[in-house]
Amino acid sequence: MRNKRTYDEVIVIDKPSIKSGIKTLDAFLSNNGGFELGNLILMTGTSGAGKTTLCKLLQREIKEPTNFHALESLASSVKRQTSRIKIDHGMAYITDEEDYEDFDEFMKFLYEDKPLFVMVDSLQHAVKQLKKKGMGDTDAHHHVLDSLYKWKDETQGIVILICQLNKDGSFSGPSGMLFDADARIHLEFNPKTGERTMETFKNRMGQLDSIFYEFTSCDEVMKFYTTEEWEVLKLNVTLPEMIMNTVFQFAQAYKNQDNYPVFKKEFNKGIKLIYKKLEDDLEICVEVARLMSEMKNKYF
Repeated sequence: MRNKRTYDEVIVIDKPSIKSGIKTLDAFLSNNGGFELGNLILMTGTSGAGKTTLCKLLQREIKEPTNFHALESLASSVKRQTSRIKIDHGMAYITDEEDYEDFDEFMKFLYEDKPLFVMVDSLQHAVKQLKKKGMGDTDAHHHVLDSLYKWKDETQGIVILICQLNKDGSFSGPSGMLFDADARIHLEFNPKTGERTMETFKNRMGQLDSIFYEFTSCDEVMKFYTTEEWEVLKLNVTLPEMIMNTVFQFAQAYKNQDNYPVFKKEFNKGIKLIYKKLEDDLEICVEVARLMSEMKNKYF
């Protein structure tokens, strides 16, 4: 017998998301804000980007049962590295290789303990455990991902699986795995500019987006900024500069329209005249915005 349904017959269950309480981060993670239940996130990042710090910060802020499985270093090392993040509730736990030398034993623990949120650091170190048992490299990589995927589907838990990168920035493992998770988040530290960015390359929970972040000396530990906030607060972009950037981005939205070439020519000519006539930046912005409105109504 073949079964089928119309879309009207499909039942959609709206599940509550788990919020960190950090507004910019929550809005970045999903359309509903925060972490959606039953999702697996691959987290990659450059050295020093703050992956471990972010995980422990989430354990502090999400007052639900969480477990950080440290395989790159011992629990004592993680505690020392993140010592300034103080957790005042009893629902944040940590395990390491001394607790579970076998990844499959760790998975049994997850089914028994039933944490809401699991963070595994890292995929490649879990693979090493499985390879010691004789499993091939590719099979071991997929076994880790499939095991965690099955767990999150059955328990509606949340998983962050930290993944290592090679020196050239490529993924250390079968490249297709990057597309098998529900979301992929990448943390990037640029030593030349000192900027730290967080970007989604895939996100079934929300939009593809990027935000900025920095480490702070105060209790919040990490502070997150939208692109607009970063430009204003950190790069000292002025109001006229931001208005002008917005106007030009608005113009780019019509790039594929048939009238765009003639529009662009007349628009650029009008801007030159405005700059010749005015000197005040804010007055220039007002006139450019007015010109844009006129050109938009004329050509589109």
